[in-house]
Amino acid sequence: MGLFGPAKSSRPLKNLIEDSVFGHSFAPFPHMRKITLLSVFSIFFSLQTLAIDTGLLITFAQQGVPTSATIRVLGFLDTNDGAKITADGKRHVIQGDHAAIIDFSLPSTSKRFFLLDLKTGDVKKYYTSHGRNSGMLQPTRFSNIKDSKTSSLGLVVTGETYTGIHGFSLNLHGLEKHNALVYKRRIVIHGADYVSEDFIRKYNRLGVSWGCPAVEDSVLPEIIKALPAGSLVYFYHPRIEPLVTKNPQKQELIDMPQFNEPIIDLPGEEEDFQSKL
Repeated sequence: MGLFGPAKSSRPLKNLIEDSVFGHSFAPFPHMRKITLLSVFSIFFSLQTLAIDTGLLITFAQQGVPTSATIRVLGFLDTNDGAKITADGKRHVIQGDHAAIIDFSLPSTSKRFFLLDLKTGDVKKYYTSHGRNSGMLQPTRFSNIKDSKTSSLGLVVTGETYTGIHGFSLNLHGLEKHNALVYKRRIVIHGADYVSEDFIRKYNRLGVSWGCPAVEDSVLPEIIKALPAGSLVYFYHPRIEPLVTKNPQKQELIDMPQFNEPIIDLPGEEEDFQSKL
């Protein structure tokens, strides 16, 4: 038996949570360890009050999904699965079969879009872009500001599909104060040529969008099929999440070396694509 129920791993849940909180995202920031240790204990106590399948939690962690993000998603679904939630004047029935976590603490050269099968524990990983003004290789700026060309953080719910300038696309609706303008900013899931391993080989990073989590054209249909209207998507960054309460409109990691890197627009990126419309 695991600490909070059946577990399918020989490793203690505590170790997996510590790996998630103290892993790649925090390696450059050792001064954060004391603060995030509190997060570990907070996670332990929150698990006792939520009906979260710890076996599923461990399965996801073993596949590289950040545990603190998974707990946020599963905790939301624990209280809202099947519920009707209003966002952008539309009623959304929350679905609990699949969810997605996008880990923006990883560079764009990593497959940081995690598609979670909440029934089987399977995880599929994909490349995804971030906003042009969030950074080049690794995002350090996020906002809820119109025309900012940055990515947003927090929980969103999928809406209806449509066909737009990027072809088949999926609407998103913000569920939190700091991403309430996602739909009005036209932050959607769509396919893009600048999201590919070929682009990475050529430029050492993915292309940047205007804030959308764009994916490879070849995987777009399976992602949209797995995330019908009412599915949860979590734009996640462990270091920036605490900043949203201080300023819901804008969050920045000014102590990261990448914060001051210049913006370099590349051929085929969203900026180039939009200029040709």
